[in-house]
Formats: sequence, C-alpha cells, structure tokens
Amino acid sequence: MPKGTHLLIILLAPALACGADIPRLTMTLDQAVQASMETSDQWKSARHEAEGAQDQAMAVRGRLFPSLNIDGSYTYLAEIPAIQITPQSPAFAFTTHNQYSIGPEVTWMVFSGGTLTQAWRASEANARAQSQQAEAVRRQIRLAARLAYFQAQLASEQVRLYAESYRVERAQYHDISIRYQNGESARVDLLSAEQDLLSRQNELLQARANLAAAIRDLSSITRQGEALDPTWPSEGNTVLEPTAEMPASTLILILDPLHDSLSRMDPKGLLLFDPHQPSLEYLSNLAESARRTAQSLEGGHWPTLNVLASLMREYPNGPIAENVTQKMVGANLSLPLFAGGQTQYAVRAQKRQAEAMEENRAQTARTLLDSWLKARDQAVSLRVQQIIAHRAADRATEVSRLRYQAYRLGQLRYLDVEDADLREIQAKVQAATTDVNLLVQLANLESLSEE
Repeated sequence: MPKGTHLLIILLAPALACGADIPRLTMTLDQAVQASMETSDQWKSARHEAEGAQDQAMAVRGRLFPSLNIDGSYTYLAEIPAIQITPQSPAFAFTTHNQYSIGPEVTWMVFSGGTLTQAWRASEANARAQSQQAEAVRRQIRLAARLAYFQAQLASEQVRLYAESYRVERAQYHDISIRYQNGESARVDLLSAEQDLLSRQNELLQARANLAAAIRDLSSITRQGEALDPTWPSEGNTVLEPTAEMPASTLILILDPLHDSLSRMDPKGLLLFDPHQPSLEYLSNLAESARRTAQSLEGGHWPTLNVLASLMREYPNGPIAENVTQKMVGANLSLPLFAGGQTQYAVRAQKRQAEAMEENRAQTARTLLDSWLKARDQAVSLRVQQIIAHRAADRATEVSRLRYQAYRLGQLRYLDVEDADLREIQAKVQAATTDVNLLVQLANLESLSEE
C-alpha cells in the first residue's frame, strides 16, 4: 500500500464509528432565547409584580368614587327604661328589647385636598415603573441566553478544531512511525510526533470539559437537556473514536453555525443607543411616584369633607314598637390643626426620595451610554480583527500542509512541521474566538439600543 494513503485512512476511519445511539441536544439561537423566557422564574416574578402594581393602582383609584354598602345591626337589651304615669296605670316602655336596622348607605369623600387623586397618580407611576422593570428583566434574560449560547458555540467550535487537529496528529504519527520503521525518519521525529499527539489529545480533552461546562450553563438558563449527561460531549459534526484515553461521547451538541449567528446579529451593530430604555424609565417612574406621593401627603394640610346618605329600615320607631323607614343625610368636615410635623417631614422625605431617584437615573444613563460606546468600539475593532484572523487561519492551514509535504520529501525538519501545526490550531481557535467576541459585543449593543 502506498505510504501516502495511510494519512487518508487514519483521517476517514473515525467516520465509520459514528454512534447513532448517542443522545443529541439540538438548539437554535431563537429556541434558546424562547426557552429561557418561558422557563425563567425571574421573568415570571417580574411580570407578576407588574400586574400586581397595575391592580394596586386600580384599587387606589376606587377610593375616588362613592362607596355603597348595605349596613345592618341587631341589638337585644335585657333591661329597658320604663315610666309609670300613675300607680294604677301600666308601665310605659321607652323602647323594646329587640332592636335592629338594615339598609343601603352611601359615603363619599367629596374633598381631600388632592390626597386621593395624587395617591392614585403615584400608584400609576409605580405600576409603570414595575412594567419597565419587567421589560428590563426580559432584556437581561435574552442577553444572558444569547451569551450562554455564544459561549457554547465557541466551546463546540474549539472541540471541532481540536478534534480535527488531533486526527491529523494521529495520522502524522502513524505515517512517521512507518517512515521510522523504514529508516526514512529519525527517532527524534517519532518521539516529537508522539509528544505532539499527546499534547493535542490533552487539549481536546480540556476542550470537551469546557464544552460540558458551557452546556450546563446553557441548560441552566433554557432548562433544555437537563436530564442529559454532558460529561463527555462532542460537537455535531465531530466523530471521536473511543479509546482508553479518549472517552466515548455521552452527548452530541448541535448548534447554529457561527457564520449563521454572525449574519443574524450583524444588523444589531447599526442600532442607536436607547436613552429611554427600560432600566432608565424604571427609575424615572419611581421618581414620579415619589413626587406624587409627596403631593398626596401635602393634601394632609387641607380639610377633608365627607358626605353620607342612608335609607334604613329600623325597629323600633323610638318608643313606639313599630317599623319605620329612616332617611338620613349628613356631612363631616375635618380640619387638621397640629400633628407634630408628621405631614411636613413625610412630604420632605418623599421629595428627597424623588431627587435621589433622578440622580440615580442620571448616573445609570451615563454608565449605560459608556457601556454602549465601549461595546460599539469593540465591535468595530473586532470586525477588522475578524477579517485578519480568518485570513491568518487560512494561511496557517496552507503553510501546515505544505510544510508536512516538504518534510516527507526530506526538505524540512520535523521541528518546522511542529511549529506549523501549532500555529494552525492557534490561528483557527483565535478566529473562532474573534467571531464569538464579536457576537458578544453585538448582543451587548442590542440590549442597550432602541428596539
């Protein structure tokens, strides 16, 4: 058999050992984001809080309207007053032992100095704040899901690259072993090839461990594949021949190709900074709620006027033991005179709370803008680095192939082959890392930009 065919046989042999029964975890970027939204307890909690705040605002608004109730009472008196006009006449009772009343009653606070109205406005502002907070949580979860997905893509790509390099090193070691047996290679070349093979094997094992950790992070966010065992994962297009020192795959991960994710995320780099993003609007609405609460408390300096009307069925009718329909209309006016400064200091506290929220918003806006600018600068730089990294990877691959051919012809030392192989894998890993770093920055830009 020609010696050149040994390399082809070693490269193709693992493909024959593909394990069809190995569990697979297939997930697209959209599926990862959707699953994280559907299963996130934090997102559910934020939505419930927003809905609860809306209900609370409606409850406070109800205090602006009249209140209609059915009131009823019953009393039994063991001793009732009585009078006897003359010794011979019977005693005359002033009331009865059994007494009751029942009927509708309407009450309404006609004037409260703005207390109720501003309390309602404060509750509405707080509801808007909680709604914005829920939207901010949604963005955070989406960003976390994408970052976890991108890290899994990077780890998966590294497994593919190291597995490919490992197979090449095995093929080269096998080829050099035959050349050594035929006296065409020195023993130092054989030992160096074996050392390179062991080094690449160790790097592949570490890459698989990194992929296992990335899968667990992704599963933790999306709740997908939690029952699977990612201890020894492999990438979807990678076939690893199990050996004593290369454990069989326990899970095959299939994700979107990196270039698909880059095409999907590339337009995100054109988005503008959002000066009204949810985290900022959340603080603005909290400040508005505090101001409205202060105005509501200021209403405590004003008098309050309540009116009351009722239509009651009562028994007895005074001293007469009969039923009577009693109509009643009344009003109550209350004017605060002294409260030890409670209202004044409560108003001041809310105003200061509003000022603190405004200052917090201003600082947060500056921080977010700085983060957006840094992410944009990084993305611009990474686009250029990406072109260079992929060109370098292509050149390194070509150099590695040519140097090994030259070595087999006796034109180069094996040390030159080692150097080329190392540069090739480093260049490919660097290209993949640059792609994922660009994806991360584009995701950061999207989270801080207008939608």
